[in-house]
Amino acid sequence: MADELQALLDRIDRDGIKKAETEQIRIIGEARDEATDIVAKAHAEADAIVAAAKANVATLQEKGQQALRQSARQVMLEVRAELERRVSQAATALMRETMKGEGLAQAVATLCQAYLEKDGATDDLKVLLPAADLAVVEGAVKARLAASLQERVSLAPSPELAAGFRLAFRGSDVVYDFSDESLAESLAAHVAPAVAAALTDK
Repeated sequence: MADELQALLDRIDRDGIKKAETEQIRIIGEARDEATDIVAKAHAEADAIVAAAKANVATLQEKGQQALRQSARQVMLEVRAELERRVSQAATALMRETMKGEGLAQAVATLCQAYLEKDGATDDLKVLLPAADLAVVEGAVKARLAASLQERVSLAPSPELAAGFRLAFRGSDVVYDFSDESLAESLAAHVAPAVAAALTDK
């Protein structure tokens, strides 16, 4: 009887050990699978983080380049505006210096003579001048034009003019503006595109 009991106990013990070993193998396998899943998820998350970081770096680089291009363009526009302003100032100063005194007198006298001696010219001329230049221009016109033509030219001071002159045909609304400001604008308009071309290398 004792032998049978011992055999039964030994068998129960072996079965228990076998079950425990099987359970242990199952638990270890599940743990290994779970660990593999965790590692795979960690790798996937790390890859996603790296990809997002690379995308952010690329976006920041593009934004930085755009900001740099915009800043460079703004600087170029400011430089161009400043150069055009200086060209305009220089043109105004040049015209103001050129279109007064004897230079102005000769210009007015030559223009009046060219028009009045032209075939078919019938309109009388009215010339508006700075008050300071009236006497010298009048002398030049008288010296250049015959007496009959002098009667067809009237000179008058204009408080609006600092330098240069305005020419009108009497009895007409047409006025030609040869003031320093008008001539400076025309000169600056021709010079400014050259400045722009130099800045843009076109």
